[in-house]
Amino acid sequence: MLGIREKRVVFYIKKTLPVIVCLLLSASCSTTSDFYGYGNSNKTSMFANFDELGMDKDSFLKKFGTPTNKEIYVDDQNNLIEVLYYTELLNYDKIAVTTKFRFKNNILIEQKNEEMINYIDKKMLDAILREVRISRGR
Repeated sequence: MLGIREKRVVFYIKKTLPVIVCLLLSASCSTTSDFYGYGNSNKTSMFANFDELGMDKDSFLKKFGTPTNKEIYVDDQNNLIEVLYYTELLNYDKIAVTTKFRFKNNILIEQKNEEMINYIDKKMLDAILREVRISRGR
């Protein structure tokens, strides 16, 4: 026969275990589906139709959010140059596209497709997904 203490432990486990399991399941689902278009069926980049050279950097960041990566430096004429990189996963995460945006003194002067990678290797794709999650702070 179980004592009072053991009965409390069993009661606590019976009441909290389903809640913990549900939380773990919902958390794992949200990180895979919410993350950066995981399973994204889009076949074109969100920048495919973007053509607003001359846009200021603050407006650009409000529209597209935090970049995946960035560079910053001063050129020979003492102009502040910032390069923002955005990586998107397309076609059910089989293709990664990185688009580069160059700003001179906070004005967009260049947009360029920096890199396009077709992922077939699942391990490589998982490594990239982890890197993007880390860079996005998720």
